[in-house]
Amino acid sequence: MVFINVIKIVLKVKSPSLNVNELDFTEKSDEILDAVNIFNDKFRDWSKRIIITQLTKRAMHLLMVLEKANVSENLSVREIRSFIQYLRNDKGWSIYTREKNKMFETVEFYKIDTDALISILDKVKSNQDLYEAQKVDIDFMNELETIKVIGDNPIVEMDDEDMITVLKYLIKTKDKGVKSGEKAEDISKMKLILSKWL
Repeated sequence: MVFINVIKIVLKVKSPSLNVNELDFTEKSDEILDAVNIFNDKFRDWSKRIIITQLTKRAMHLLMVLEKANVSENLSVREIRSFIQYLRNDKGWSIYTREKNKMFETVEFYKIDTDALISILDKVKSNQDLYEAQKVDIDFMNELETIKVIGDNPIVEMDDEDMITVLKYLIKTKDKGVKSGEKAEDISKMKLILSKWL
């Protein structure tokens, strides 16, 4: 079983400047996807990632996925600060707000359960461009059977299906993230173990 927390986040520009009329999130999807990919590559070794679920003219709908049993009670949008900073600084989005330090305001920020996740991911799949751009992460999420938050000292038993899910994930993401070398090394070890059964 893989234990994860999924947070639904909706962001819009805080204190819009006169330039905000030039900002339509649907027309900036490439830049937003770039920011997501950079964030996910950077933080995948922390088991943290973002999935874009919807872009409207004035709002970004995201899922933040934390692959750990427990999360802090004071969890906030600060968890995706580097994603926001990339848009603000590297992509020049600072022109869209009058705020010096805060680019977006949080419209929604709350944990969702398994049923809500499945429903949201089904909607994402209907948007071919968003789905194809995030296929590895969305498919991985669809393969998880349980979203569960457990106590401080979890005892996690991995069954056969969980092992297959994790192995697929490692193979799909072996070239991504800071720990790509470690993933490749572990995959090589598993291949050696399994080769005697060929």
